[in-house]
Amino acid sequence: MNLYISKTQTDNKGFSLIELLVAFAIFGVISVVIVGMMASGMRFFRDTSSNVGLQYEYQVVMTQLREYVVDCNAGIAFDETENALYIVERTQIPQDDDDYVEGATNNYRYRTHVFVFDGVSGDVNNPGSLNYLIEPITVSADYNPPAHDTVWANDVSVVSTRMTDFNINITLEVLLGAPNPSGVNRARANVEAEMGFVNLTRSYVATQNIATRNRVVTADSYDALIANIAAFDASVPPS
Repeated sequence: MNLYISKTQTDNKGFSLIELLVAFAIFGVISVVIVGMMASGMRFFRDTSSNVGLQYEYQVVMTQLREYVVDCNAGIAFDETENALYIVERTQIPQDDDDYVEGATNNYRYRTHVFVFDGVSGDVNNPGSLNYLIEPITVSADYNPPAHDTVWANDVSVVSTRMTDFNINITLEVLLGAPNPSGVNRARANVEAEMGFVNLTRSYVATQNIATRNRVVTADSYDALIANIAAFDASVPPS
């Protein structure tokens, strides 16, 4: 009887060096692609978050600015030397008020909303702050305005600390009819406000036009603005 013996051969030699090198190369390429995609996604998320943050801050500042510009009823001015926007509102003193003077033409109270930028426009490396304050105005019975002092009171609130631009351009609508006896024009104003913001990675600049609801006077400085308001109000008795 013939006996057949079968042998089972086992291959235990493992991966060759070439196979390992190829595997590592493929793994390296895939890792680079994955890391690149993750880094790109993180940059996109960071940039998007930065843009959203800057646009939100712009909207917050613009909303506050728009509120005072729209409701302005006396005068508005932007002083380029001071980087300050002055918005003057006027209220008529009631007859039952202790400050009311019978027969006087000046039965008004005034106060100014001031937005002051303490930085340098266009300097993205050194952002400044936009500050807000209220300054009461005392105008004498003969409408002589007080001298303007650029040293503000302590009740200053900070609107933004990351601003790079604060530029205001004010134009009046065309007036028809006879001019006011004071020689001071009063009309609805269009305020073009350009503001810029910056953070660690991004910058954002936007411009918006705001129209006043009421007719106002304008000037190139705060002193001139108060003088124009006083001259105009002196020529028009309170209603």
